[in-house]
Amino acid sequence: EAVEKLRLQDKKFEVVGEHNGDYFVGKDCTDPLGRTIPILPSSFVDSANASGFVHSVPGHAPYDYVGIEDLKKDGKTLEKYPGLKEKAEALKPIALIKTPGFGEFPAIEIVERMKIKSIKDKSALDKATAELYKAEYYGGTMRDKLITLGLTPDENNRNNFGCLQYSGSSVEKAKEDVGAWLMRDGLADEFHEISRQAQCRCGGTVFAAIMPEQWFLDFNAHGWKEKSYSCLEEMLIHPEVYRKQFRDVFAWLDKRPCARRRGLGTRLPFDKNWIIESLSDSTLYMAFYTVIKKIREHGVTEEKLTPAFFDCVFLGEGEGEPSVPKQVLDDLRAEFLYWYPNDLRHTGVSHVTNHLSFMIFAHTAIFAREQWPRGISLNEMVISEGQKMSKSKGNVVLLDDVAKNYGADLFRLYMVSSAEMGGTLDFRRKDIESARRSVARFASLCEGMAEAAKSEGKDGDAVRWFLSNFESALKESTQALEELRLRDYVQISFYRVLNQFEHLQKRASVEEKNYVAKRVLSKWIRLLSPVMPHLCEELWEKSGGKGFVSVAEWPPVEEALIDEKAQAAEDYVLKAASDAREIIAMLTRKQPRKIAKITLTVASQKKREALAKLLESAPSADAITPASPDDALSLYAAKNFYVLSAAKLREIDEKAVLAQAAGFLSKELGAQVSVETEEESKSERREKAMPLKPAITIE
Repeated sequence: EAVEKLRLQDKKFEVVGEHNGDYFVGKDCTDPLGRTIPILPSSFVDSANASGFVHSVPGHAPYDYVGIEDLKKDGKTLEKYPGLKEKAEALKPIALIKTPGFGEFPAIEIVERMKIKSIKDKSALDKATAELYKAEYYGGTMRDKLITLGLTPDENNRNNFGCLQYSGSSVEKAKEDVGAWLMRDGLADEFHEISRQAQCRCGGTVFAAIMPEQWFLDFNAHGWKEKSYSCLEEMLIHPEVYRKQFRDVFAWLDKRPCARRRGLGTRLPFDKNWIIESLSDSTLYMAFYTVIKKIREHGVTEEKLTPAFFDCVFLGEGEGEPSVPKQVLDDLRAEFLYWYPNDLRHTGVSHVTNHLSFMIFAHTAIFAREQWPRGISLNEMVISEGQKMSKSKGNVVLLDDVAKNYGADLFRLYMVSSAEMGGTLDFRRKDIESARRSVARFASLCEGMAEAAKSEGKDGDAVRWFLSNFESALKESTQALEELRLRDYVQISFYRVLNQFEHLQKRASVEEKNYVAKRVLSKWIRLLSPVMPHLCEELWEKSGGKGFVSVAEWPPVEEALIDEKAQAAEDYVLKAASDAREIIAMLTRKQPRKIAKITLTVASQKKREALAKLLESAPSADAITPASPDDALSLYAAKNFYVLSAAKLREIDEKAVLAQAAGFLSKELGAQVSVETEEESKSERREKAMPLKPAITIE
């Protein structure tokens, strides 16, 4: 492979013979400093990488140190190659680098610390290598004197050789300087390898090649990176965590091939024998999208799409292509300015290292600042049924199947609600079927409300609770949408509101439901139109909406309807019902029986006042100290401190709220529900009543 790679990289050489690796073991070679060094066998060297020979640094490379120590113990291999045992025994690690946190021979130190016993401990060696290389590269400096293990100070002084001109340099700088010195003196040559193994679609292995007369984009051209960094810092990057990845890519970009000899594409204007490479050619297509419709509309043919044409349309420079009428050019220019700049580009995270970074560079090179891209949003990859998609696993999700089996709206709702942009989406068919049922409930509910809105309605406690929750959801989900927290937007605007609607169906009278329908239906459809545009257009028309919902005014939040007291009161009813269900389930689990009566006993006014004062005086739950183990009120306050602190404790008339809901609770719980105060009660359980947690007696 090395011969083939060298040929592809235009190296001039002659093959004088072919030998297996065994042929070289035990022989000597000369390093660039003129020293004679032995060639050793190794099980961890990748023979497919570069020449297949690797320089060993046992003082600083855990793999090299452990490999040599293993070799010294491998009698069979030492006997196979004459003289190898003596050469292996003579090898001594040499310290070149001084690194904070490590001694003279960091490879030996980290191997002993991690208790690595042999070259078979690959996982531990990988960790040790990563830790040590990072520490040395970013924090290490070249030593003033080389230190060989086992030599006295005088012997080390006599044994110092080469490279000491780099003493004191950082490892990062010394690596570049040593490489430049070896190249300059003809002691080394470049050998290019790709960063990871890859295969082309035909099944062949991909190698790095040097093309004669290759064209490059120089990303370090004067001022270009500065402009691109400026563009990046002004852009929205969502999720924000990926901004650093863009910065790292910008810093790494240098010269990149931008043309190839074969395939489809645009001819390089500087040399028609070359075709512009696809990633270099595709980073401005969003600009072309803005005008292609007008180009076809005006019948502008291919030969008229000259540089002068695009200078005029995209840059507003020059008179344009003479064969295209001025009014056509003006129309195209206006169309471009209407759409540009690109406000938001959305794609996968894998494109940060190429397409998206190139897009920013291309725009800053060609366009004025006001036409630079404004934002990029990104999502992680999609897996299926808990696993990476693979044909062999049969879990690939095809877009054609999505359209046929689910439709756009259901798929959009499911995808957005299942994961944040920065998280991995696990596509599961049972989950999307569950979402399908929720969408069907939403559609049915909206159609029912469209009819209900035609009838007379009336206000009530349940109405005030629902409208307050709906306006709060509208406010929260609108903010989430503006901040691109799309999962929060759907969870709040769709699922939370849908669940509250279902409670309203059981809690409210027909007239109250009619009242809600008139106030909410139009807003809810508009609120969900970004995620389910097609369904919402149909529901908009059925509900009497004018025009298209997609261009309707965004629903305003009616702050006056947000009634925290009403929300707290109904939430209190729901919690009481939930607690009663749990007790009933516990009592009837082993011996099923009919529950005839349920008594809810609300806490005394004395307890309410005491709890309110306790919460006002305590900055945290830890500050509440029960007077004794029997101080139930203080124990209750400490356990539920944050919930109680947020509650409208003084504003809720617990008995009145539960009494008003007694009919609903009786129907829900399947038994007659009565309400009393602790002061009125004769029940033995009355002392169990706590503020916002009534005692529950089951008969």
